[in-house]
Amino acid sequence: MMLLYVVLVRNSIRIYYCHFCGIPQTTEKFWYNAASSSFVFIFCKLIELYAVKHAPLESFYPLWVFSTVFTYILGILFLNEHIALLPLVGIAVTLVGAYLLNIHSAKKNIFLPLFLVFKNKILFLVFVGVFLGGLSAIFDKLAIASLPSNNPAFVLLVENIFMSSFLFLLLCVRRYDVMKQLKKYGWILLLMSMVYALGGIFTFSAFRYGAIALASAVKKTQILWVLLFGILFFKEKPTKYTWIASVIMILGIVLMKIA
Repeated sequence: MMLLYVVLVRNSIRIYYCHFCGIPQTTEKFWYNAASSSFVFIFCKLIELYAVKHAPLESFYPLWVFSTVFTYILGILFLNEHIALLPLVGIAVTLVGAYLLNIHSAKKNIFLPLFLVFKNKILFLVFVGVFLGGLSAIFDKLAIASLPSNNPAFVLLVENIFMSSFLFLLLCVRRYDVMKQLKKYGWILLLMSMVYALGGIFTFSAFRYGAIALASAVKKTQILWVLLFGILFFKEKPTKYTWIASVIMILGIVLMKIA
């Protein structure tokens, strides 16, 4: 239900944005890729939420870093994108930093989530979700590239309409108490939706003008912002291990920028 509410609020923001940018001409290819991205993304998020409910975060969250790896491989296969050596090294360094930052709680074995993928059904399902996340980004770029002009808000709006329709049907089947949930979480979800909508517009703009693996790797640095906000607003005290991982991620971004 919360996922549907966030999607609906994001739609209202993007409709307002599209009012100024105009509605571009579309093709069958655009609608196919937008619909494909929407449904793949929904299954990806449902898998993530299922894992959050049934498994500790430390056991699966580091695996989501590897969505960039799948995005890079799929970008080569379907988008013919090739990245030079230095930015590729930057991507690898950034992902290592992101993985270490997410794995700080697994003190005994930092490779534990990888080892358990094929032994634990939930973790294997998460790994499938990671692949779907990378595949969704490919459909996003194909949809964006099929438009004659740069209008990421329109692509996001169309995809969210598809997702809203599917989630609404799902809620009708499951019979959730929608109003009770809205009263409890409404303002938090409203703020989260507005921030997410703006972030999506910037991300899709990056997809159009640059290699999708580079954009995906840079997006992983959002973890650093979470760390910073935690220090500023919640008085959290990161460990030495966390700072090392953060520096590694920043080094990866510098390498990509230099290239």
